[in-house]
Amino acid sequence: MITRFSIKQQLLSDGHARDVERVSFTPQYLVGRDFCQFACIDLSNVQKAKRHQALIQKIKLLSSWSDPAFAVAWKGGVAQVWFWSTSHINSLLENQGHDVSAVLYRPEFFSEVMFWQKAHTDGLHLYKATLGVDAQYWKQGLLTASQWFPSMPSPAQLQRLARTFGLSGAVSDLTLQEPVFLEKAWDGVAFSFLDHLFDRRSQILVYATAISLLVASLQLTSVGKWSYQLVDLQVQTDELARSAEPLLTARSAARAAKQDAEEIAGLFVLPDPLSVQAAVYQAFPKPLNLELQTWERNVDQIDIGVKGDITDTLSLVRAFEQAGFNNVRVEPLPENRQYRIRLRLNTNKPIQVDEK
Repeated sequence: MITRFSIKQQLLSDGHARDVERVSFTPQYLVGRDFCQFACIDLSNVQKAKRHQALIQKIKLLSSWSDPAFAVAWKGGVAQVWFWSTSHINSLLENQGHDVSAVLYRPEFFSEVMFWQKAHTDGLHLYKATLGVDAQYWKQGLLTASQWFPSMPSPAQLQRLARTFGLSGAVSDLTLQEPVFLEKAWDGVAFSFLDHLFDRRSQILVYATAISLLVASLQLTSVGKWSYQLVDLQVQTDELARSAEPLLTARSAARAAKQDAEEIAGLFVLPDPLSVQAAVYQAFPKPLNLELQTWERNVDQIDIGVKGDITDTLSLVRAFEQAGFNNVRVEPLPENRQYRIRLRLNTNKPIQVDEK
């Protein structure tokens, strides 16, 4: 993914812009040492939240340009900073066909030195820059001073530079080194995202407005589409309800007719009168000598009037229940020795009559 969606860094030096092998997701430019000034600024006595603003003020005082831009690598509270002319670099980019003001995401600018391997030992070192020579003085892992020369400095120039850096002793044995290139910039390299937002505030506002309008347009389109579909669905639902109304009415009528048919069919499954009378007769206990007075049957309900002596009505009730009858009741009548026996046929159990 880093090769498919990334772009190559570009090095700005000797009046030209050329690609380097390193790639990044955002535009990155390396400002050649020939375009830069260097300063090591100790801001450890400044509050951390205020160091960035203090650094800007220091660079304005040190810069020979009225519009300095810079790249900084922090080590604790000490800033190793390279600065250059903004108009000069922008003019170079425009001449090379790069309009950095037209893009939404502001390119990042570094010094080419930030991608060189740091010196392993203290003292003065000479490195071959893209153009010219960079003389660096390192102390305890910190680049404390740097001076660029358009060509290899003479021993006299190096001696004067050493005195400027506060060094004593001969420096004529220094050799020019090829820098070892790094894949990533030094630790502590800072890029202010807030500054980027501030610089691109008008473009960001335009893009944000366009995105908001696009989102609002999509929402309105979706609302209109769903409203149309809702109306169409409501129309289809109404048409379906109207077409289904006769069917629903017919279904209700069919259910009512089915219920009536089931009730009528239940009348035909009841036992015939003779079988019922025989079953009732057989259910009477044998010791009882009763005279039948009345017999009434209404579907499955039977009322019998008898005359005689019934000394134990509970035994009579149990006899009928054992014969398969339900809801058996034996009630004495006001007339002497007359009783009413009420019982119900069990439609779930067939009447069994002893043929003997």
